[in-house]
Amino acid sequence: MTTENNIPEWMKELWAWADENYISEEKLPRDKDTLLKITKLDLSFSKLREVPESIGYLSQLKQLDLSYNSLTKLPESIGQLSSLKRLDVGSNFLIQMPETIACLSQLKQLDLYHNELTELPESIGDLSKLKVLNVSYNPLIKLPQSIGKLAKLKKIDLSKNKLTILPSSMHQLKKLNDIDLENNPFIDLEQVIAHLPTQLKQLSLSCKKPNILLKNIDRLSNLKWLSLSGKNSIEFPKSIGELSQLKGLSLSGVTTISENIGLLSNLRELDLYCSKLIQLPESIGNLSKLRQLKVYRGNLTHLPESIGQLSQLKKLDLDYHKLVELPESIGQLSQLKKLHLKQNNLTKLPQSIGGLSKLRKIYLSENELIELPESIGQLSQLEELSLWSNQLTDLPESIGHLSQLKKLDMAYNKITNLPISMGKLSQLEDLELCITNLNELPKCVAQLHKLTRIRLGSDNFIDLSKVIDGLPISLKIFELYCKQSYGLPENIVRLSQLETLVVSGCKLPILPASISQLSQLKTLCLGDK
Repeated sequence: MTTENNIPEWMKELWAWADENYISEEKLPRDKDTLLKITKLDLSFSKLREVPESIGYLSQLKQLDLSYNSLTKLPESIGQLSSLKRLDVGSNFLIQMPETIACLSQLKQLDLYHNELTELPESIGDLSKLKVLNVSYNPLIKLPQSIGKLAKLKKIDLSKNKLTILPSSMHQLKKLNDIDLENNPFIDLEQVIAHLPTQLKQLSLSCKKPNILLKNIDRLSNLKWLSLSGKNSIEFPKSIGELSQLKGLSLSGVTTISENIGLLSNLRELDLYCSKLIQLPESIGNLSKLRQLKVYRGNLTHLPESIGQLSQLKKLDLDYHKLVELPESIGQLSQLKKLHLKQNNLTKLPQSIGGLSKLRKIYLSENELIELPESIGQLSQLEELSLWSNQLTDLPESIGHLSQLKKLDMAYNKITNLPISMGKLSQLEDLELCITNLNELPKCVAQLHKLTRIRLGSDNFIDLSKVIDGLPISLKIFELYCKQSYGLPENIVRLSQLETLVVSGCKLPILPASISQLSQLKTLCLGDK
């Protein structure tokens, strides 16, 4: 039985602090025996300004989370938590770490992100079991040489600090696999690379200098993922071809890409976040094992013919560029499953597009397409086709050959009718058909027996009862935009599976009595917008 007399002073102090800071008994037990056995303490988001020295008596504690508070320092007694395996003090205002942190002999993960640390204590090198260290988002200006003693360290995040150099002892970290050094004002990237351990598998690095030449990058021959960001150009030496383990490469902020990128013969994924990029090198076609190519938000107007040599490519993302045409060679991408071409300046597609026999999804919205090639019907595996906001006046008859198509979006085009063959789209579930000049619902829509959602809109619909008669009864979601309508017809009841009905663009419509018979209806939205 716990009495006032046999409760130690440190425990009274800890409980008083907990009460003062509205820390619940569920988080910090007020029972002596339970408190002494506590192994996990989560005090994140508790608006704490200080932690008492008495915290050091919780000798069984294995996890301590003090993140997202207002702490400016930690108690010296933190070093008494001899069982602690994880300490998270991220997102505070810490300006230094106590030297006693070295006493945390069991610590495996230390999170110090988002603080005000300018340096780490020399004693940090004594954390012999540390595997993960996160010191990102601090004003660190240097690292202690003792960091090289962290023999079991596997991952370290030093991104978004003020480091200009790395200690030479870094190369001693023989277990280090992953290091993030992005957004530091390094003076000499070659020196940085020279101080890194050669067994490194993942590296993120950036430099604010206008031109970067990574002469010694080949010494990191075990790299599997490399992320580089710069200002203008990143030049790769021919020796980059020796990075035979490299599977992923991400480049950002650059305006030109070295032809030597084509030497990365085992590359699987290439991500380019380069808004000023105007062309891809021809050598990109040499990346014969590439499975994903993403060039996000740039100024590309053309693609190299060599793009067709990427025989293993499964995803090609070229959204938000200025492409005016695609090369015929694109039809050689026989393994391609996803093609993103949103927001470009394409007016047509090459006939060879039909060669993409494994294509599942193609996004062509917000281009200037005036027609689609007949060969589009050869895309026998296509499940999603987005043509939103183009200049199309009709669709080819071959569209009906897309036997696996599930979603078709052709809203905001200039189409006035649909080909009869569209009725053959037996798997179609989702149809977007908001077209200003559409006078009536094409008869082929009634044949789409798996259709569960349709978004339908026109300025010219007059007889809504005919529209509803032309819809398949499988519909569950019906979204209607129509300026000419002033009421819903009684035959809305034939859509007996309807769960969601949205009517917009007109004055609030008159609802027929029959709408009460729509027993599955869960959502009804009416409005003039």
